[in-house]
Parts: sequence; C-alpha cells; structure tokens
Amino acid sequence: MPLLAPTLLSHDIGAHAFGVTALYLQHFRNFKNLQLEVGPHPIVLTAPNGSGKTNILEALSLFSPGRGLRSARFKDMQQQNAEHSWQVGIAVMEDGLTMDLGTARVLESTTDKRLLKYQGELLKTQALLTDYLNVVWFTPAMGSLLSDSGQVQRQFVDRLVFAYDAQHAKRRNSYDKLLRERASILKEYGVQAHGAWLAPIEHTLSELSYDIIRSRRDVLLNLEALQSITPLFPRFTAAMIGEAETLHQHIQSKEACVQAFSDQYARNRSLDAIKGSTSMGPHRAKLHVMHLGKQMPAEFCSTGEQKMLVLAIILAFVKMPSQKGLVLLLDDVVDHLDHGHRSVLLDDVMSLCSSKKSQVWMTGSDSKAFESMRHDAMFLSHEHLSN
Repeated sequence: MPLLAPTLLSHDIGAHAFGVTALYLQHFRNFKNLQLEVGPHPIVLTAPNGSGKTNILEALSLFSPGRGLRSARFKDMQQQNAEHSWQVGIAVMEDGLTMDLGTARVLESTTDKRLLKYQGELLKTQALLTDYLNVVWFTPAMGSLLSDSGQVQRQFVDRLVFAYDAQHAKRRNSYDKLLRERASILKEYGVQAHGAWLAPIEHTLSELSYDIIRSRRDVLLNLEALQSITPLFPRFTAAMIGEAETLHQHIQSKEACVQAFSDQYARNRSLDAIKGSTSMGPHRAKLHVMHLGKQMPAEFCSTGEQKMLVLAIILAFVKMPSQKGLVLLLDDVVDHLDHGHRSVLLDDVMSLCSSKKSQVWMTGSDSKAFESMRHDAMFLSHEHLSN
C-alpha cells in the first residue's frame, strides 16, 4: 500500500508561516483512520487520558531520525488486529509552499523497519529527514533523562543538534555504519585483521568523531548562554563527557585531534575485538549537567529538580537559531507546573512561534491551563480525535 499524502484545506495565514498543516494516520496505535487539518499555528490538544493525545505527538515525532518519542518498536505502533501496516503522513507549509512527508511500517519485513517518503519519493536514510524539518520533544518520562543511560542522553542532545547543524544526522548515520563495519572486521579476523583494512575506517571515524563532538559542544555552550534568567527555572552548565571528549578538549588542532583519535582506535583493536564493540568515541559520551544554584550534578538532584533542569534546557533551546523549521512537541507538561512556571513556559513558547519558523504542539487534560494561548493557538478536543 502506498504512503498516503494528506489533503490540505486553505487557511488564511502569512506567506512566511511554517508548520504541519495536516496529519494523516492509518492503523496507528488507537487510530484506525484519522485526518487532522490545521493551520501553522501553535496546536493545543486537550482530551481525557487514553484518548490518543500522546499517540498524535508520537506520530509527528517519527519525522525525526529514530523511533520517536517513546523509542518504541515499529511493530508496537501497529493498531491491534489491523490487516494493513500503519501509515503516517504530514503536510508541512514553509514560505507559502507545501511539502508532503510520509512514513509506514514494512509489514512483510522480518526485521522492524519503516519506509520514508518525501513528495512521493523514497528516502534512502532517516538522516535525510533533517533536510526538511526538525522535531524536538519533551515528555513526562524525560524527567529522569539526566540520570538515565548515556544512549538516551545522546539521543536527546543529538536531536537538539539536528536543528542547529543540518549535517549532524548524516555524520551520525555514517559514523554508526563505520562502527559496525569495524566491529565486523575485528569479530571475523580479530587482532590479525590487516591494518590496511582498518586504518581508513578508523581515520574516517576520527574525522567524524571530531565534528560530532564539536557540534554537540557548540550547541550545549549556546544553551548555557541562552538559558532563562528567571529564578523559576534553575541555571545550569551542560557538557558531554567521555574519553574522546577529553582529547577533543585538550588538543586544539583538528588535524592533531583526528590523529590522536586514530591512534587510540588502533591501540584499542585487541580490546575491542574481545568486547565486540568500539570502546572509545562520541557514541560512549554521557551528558553532564550541573545545577548551578545548588552546585550539584543533576543526577544527584531530586526528580522534580531534574525535570526543571530538562525544561530549562528546552527553554534555552527554543531561543537558538535553526537552519530548518522546528516542530516542538510538549506532551502533558503544563498540567504538572504551577502558575509561575507555566506562565514562563507558555510565554517562551509563544515567543518562539512568533520569532522564527517553528510550531509547537502541546497536550494536556485541561484546556484552562492554556488560557493565555486562547487567541493565538488552535485548540483541538476529544471530538477532533475521533476516528
């Protein structure tokens, strides 16, 4: 079954508006067949728990590299007892033009795969999605992000970097492929693997490592500089830490740093052959955030303080310039904030939407929590989510 493109209604909007203007779901989660047609405005979804609000945001999050905001298997997104694979399509308006993007599960595949299309043409890799838009999200589960695994933290930081550096997703994709290629050679041939096979791979890995680390560092430094001065949200410092990051920090020359990476990859071949993985590189980094008010690493802060730190990072991020249009997904955030924190968050979100090409989709159980957005946002209720 082909990917389906949503149909747009005409909207009275500015020529330079940006945003998702239509969303089509088929056999996705609890939705058999749903089409939403909206304007490129802030979107507020308010409905009872279990009605599918988060599923809507998850569908939108699939237009970023990866497995979406739940990190779920694609087969788990399938509507129960559906004969056909799930499909998600969106229309995105930018500068008065509309582009169609679609994704669908490959039902016949023995592995958990999905297809991606842009204007009806297949995309070769998920990394190409960042050529068209960037999608970033915050969910209640991310309240523990700062004490979570390094992989979860890297995924979060990389998603922020995608919006700032259009090439970052492609570098990560190339880097991951080379890691697998190096590991395969070491597994098959061990330390006896011919250096002429490994050296070019390790050199390219080193160059990619340098650029990945640099892009992450630049974004985190920008976040520190752009963080809110309000006392309602904690101030922070943020950095990726790891062996490769330490080398990057202390070796100023790119050429020398790349050579240092290459030398370390070569020295680690015996160890990596035994472990079956590459023991050094940006794929090993962890996010270190410091709560400046308490002078305490985030992982030692309370769950509530960690959540506020992540929100502080998100609020700093929305102030950053981005090369592509940004879709920000905030799932069930304001319901758990007091009036002061909620006001700061909504004010910054509205400022984001008015100052650059961006759109926010927010969910909550009570529309009154979004009252300050009443005249600027499009509100959708439970009735709009009915199949």
